[in-house]
Amino acid sequence: MPVLFACKKGNSVQLHSGAQANFAGFYALFQPSNKVMRMKLSHGGNRSNGCSVSVSGKWFEIVSS
Repeated sequence: MPVLFACKKGNSVQLHSGAQANFAGFYALFQPSNKVMRMKLSHGGNRSNGCSVSVSGKWFEIVSS
């Protein structure tokens, strides 16, 4: 990687954030208003996976484990 980007240290080049990738998965697999199960935040779940403030939380019916 350092040679490719002409830098002394390796860089992490990521095209999309985890939230974008999560939503792409939700959108590809489910229809709006489908029921989706997710992990609670306290058990390792992520805010972008169905929290009421995220798009997935508004489009899908989310139940927590």
